[in-house]
Amino acid sequence: MRDIDSLPISDGVKHLARGYIDYAEEVITERAIPSVFDGLKPVNRRILYTMYTQCKPGQFTKSQRVCGNVLALHPHGDSAVYKAAVPMADSRGTYAFPLIKARGNFGDVMTGRCAAAPRYTEMQLHPNANAVFGEMDGISMIPNFDATLTEPQYLPVSFPNILVNASEGIAVGFSSKIPAFNFNDVITLCEEYVRDGECKSVIVPDFTTGGYYVKNNKELKKLMLGGKASLKLRGKVIVEGKNITITEVPYGKPISYLKKQIDDKDINGIVECGNISDYTHGAGLLIKCRSKNVVNQVLYSLYKDTDLQSFFHANMVVVVDGSPKLMGVYDIVKTWVEWRKTVVMKHLQVEKERLETSIRESKAFKELIDMTEIKNEFVSRVSTEGRAKAVEWLKQQEGVKERIPEDLLRYVSTRSLDSYHTGGSIVTKYLTEQKKLDAINESIEDINSFLLRQFEALKAEYGSSIQRRTEVTNVDYEFASKEEEVKADETPCYYAFKDNFLKKLRYEDMAGDYDYQFAGKANDTLIAIDNLGQILRVYCADLPYGGASDLGHYLPRYLGIENPSQDYAVLWIAPLDGSKKTLIYNDGTVGFLDTSEWVGLNRQVRVLKNGISEYAYRLGAILDELPEVLMVVDSDGRLGYVETKNIKEKNRTARTRVWDMKGDAYLESYCGCTLMDAILALPRMQNFTAPKMKFLESEEDFNGENLTFYSL
Repeated sequence: MRDIDSLPISDGVKHLARGYIDYAEEVITERAIPSVFDGLKPVNRRILYTMYTQCKPGQFTKSQRVCGNVLALHPHGDSAVYKAAVPMADSRGTYAFPLIKARGNFGDVMTGRCAAAPRYTEMQLHPNANAVFGEMDGISMIPNFDATLTEPQYLPVSFPNILVNASEGIAVGFSSKIPAFNFNDVITLCEEYVRDGECKSVIVPDFTTGGYYVKNNKELKKLMLGGKASLKLRGKVIVEGKNITITEVPYGKPISYLKKQIDDKDINGIVECGNISDYTHGAGLLIKCRSKNVVNQVLYSLYKDTDLQSFFHANMVVVVDGSPKLMGVYDIVKTWVEWRKTVVMKHLQVEKERLETSIRESKAFKELIDMTEIKNEFVSRVSTEGRAKAVEWLKQQEGVKERIPEDLLRYVSTRSLDSYHTGGSIVTKYLTEQKKLDAINESIEDINSFLLRQFEALKAEYGSSIQRRTEVTNVDYEFASKEEEVKADETPCYYAFKDNFLKKLRYEDMAGDYDYQFAGKANDTLIAIDNLGQILRVYCADLPYGGASDLGHYLPRYLGIENPSQDYAVLWIAPLDGSKKTLIYNDGTVGFLDTSEWVGLNRQVRVLKNGISEYAYRLGAILDELPEVLMVVDSDGRLGYVETKNIKEKNRTARTRVWDMKGDAYLESYCGCTLMDAILALPRMQNFTAPKMKFLESEEDFNGENLTFYSL
């Protein structure tokens, strides 16, 4: 950059330019952008330091008073100070590692609720602050804005706070937006750098508002190396019948903001959208749909048209030695660790000097104690001649001046007589402090080992309470604009399935031996059920064609199911047509599955773990239509009968007991028929009403020549 004085402009413009540059520098380094070293903006640093030096530990102080005291260091208004203090409070939920313990309404990052005025709230330093003020001797103190006080240049934070607590700011010509990462992951990455001299592991963002992060390896690599990336975040929802409940949100998109978006969009299918957040149950947004059939379309619209799915555009600009700099995660860890070494080394040197000064006195006293004959004679002379003459005698003894410095002779000769017996507390103090000094010297010689021990102590103290909140998923929802929409491929094809392998065929395989083979279209969505009770969905538009001789696609691997057991099996697969399925279990229970829940959604979860009953391994048959009557035969030869209108329908994860099984018996076969067929087949049908199952006593009990039974 050219010097301003060399530019061909008037003196007045030069004066304005210099003033603007000074202003820009002050805003960048002293207001808006956090430091890479302690992860704090100056106002946050001043708040914490003021509370550290002026507030009583463990005692709440009115927020208004704290903010007023901070103004001695911060040349701005108290409202700006309070606004900066609120996100650091534990009850608000902005910081993953909160530094202020709050009492009163500090708002909520999930719901978007604002904090109360500072005259109504109180605060004190959080116990977490112990990790912030650990080595105050290792940092430099600088004058405050009017040179009447001093303040720390940085706080000696013992972990990379810049990566643990999300922050953002806008300055002149620069902006910063730094995502949060899990505390344990950050510490582990620091350990990796200290041990190996470089960072290799990739850590994934973790926000306090939970939700999902859609993993993108390319963007993560950009974040690690360059500091700029687009992170796709998605809220977490629970679907129950025709209701959608939003329980977790993308960071920076509170419940109140999403509600306003939904109301403004006037999404088709939504009857009512209400904020159900409260102090007892936490954040929540309840969306009532017109019917269960439109739930998926509504969910699709929420992801597409609102910030329930949105991007966090990371731009990791930090202040390094007074200048803004864009840094990736790896560079931040490297820079922070090297700075941390200087802080710890300076602190250890100060502690070493303090101990050496303290030890000098106790060591001199120990030297006298170790000279047993001279010590005993000195004590005797003090008792008989007085301390003054005894001291003069002590000074004349051979070896005393060599082992005891002259300036400490008065100290060692004026202790109580009892202490000369074994050295007492003074020698104990010497041994204790010498042990500490040895440990400090060892740490100074091997600063890396000291840091690694400190990192492990941090994880042990704080790590267990800071669990990951943002789940990582590979499931993505991508939306094309109307101009970009591609016509769906509805080419006729066939699907064949056997032993967990699925094939997409251009023609029917007449010679194939399959568990299932059915006609469909190239862009079909298939729905399946496995023996774990999971509901699986296969989006066939992404599925390549295969040949009759091909084995096909192994569904567990294709769907990303991790470590399937040897007995893992897909029990049933069919096109997703929106119909209601009847599930017959071999233990005499019946369930229902309404597949319309997933019709019309472009991208849905591929594996729904909480699909149907956990007893799916007992599933015997799945019927596309619900007959008027179900007849079953168990392994002991008993016959059961029920009119299906009498079966209570529950949610898809529940089952209804229909027939009482005896002992180890199980259902062996079933038949679906009309009520008239049942009356003709069972002249004495009242004897077979569920839940009872009966043995046939005679040929007159059953006339089922026109009925077909299928094995379960």
